Amino acid sequence: MIRPLLAAVLCGLAAFASANAPDDNWNRPVEPFQIYGNSYYVGVGSLSSVLVTSPQGHILLDGGYPDSPEQERCASIVFADSINPISSDGYKFSRHPEVLKQYEQSFAALGQASCDIIIAVHPDNSGTWDKLKSGKPHPLLDGGDGCKAYARQSRNNLNLRLAKEAGK
Repeated sequence: MIRPLLAAVLCGLAAFASANAPDDNWNRPVEPFQIYGNSYYVGVGSLSSVLVTSPQGHILLDGGYPDSPEQERCASIVFADSINPISSDGYKFSRHPEVLKQYEQSFAALGQASCDIIIAVHPDNSGTWDKLKSGKPHPLLDGGDGCKAYARQSRNNLNLRLAKEAGK
């Protein structure tokens, strides 16, 4: 009695899933449009993503699927806190192995991140000002390598600082 009932339930679930499966338009690009005021629909055909804009910053609600087509107005933006060896003159990073370990963990994490735009606490260290002078239409777009470049630059800065502390 249980086997036929279980088979019927499984067949019913399979039929339901097939009937409710996303169609070919599930992930199709949709032209962004204004919803109301400062909110915009920037999602795909069957998944909403809403961008709320303001002079203080922007908020993206639900970013879509990993394989969703990129919309022209959406970019992965990372605000990176300081991972630079900046300190008072007397501080020696080389005397603090726990701090060096934390730096390396930060470099590794940020180096694995993919970001189209990186905004760093210290804009010189992420090349912000040079990028803005480039004359490109979207000068801060890094093609996904901004985080890796910032981590690499910060690691180089730490290595230079450690060499200076060692008298090299």
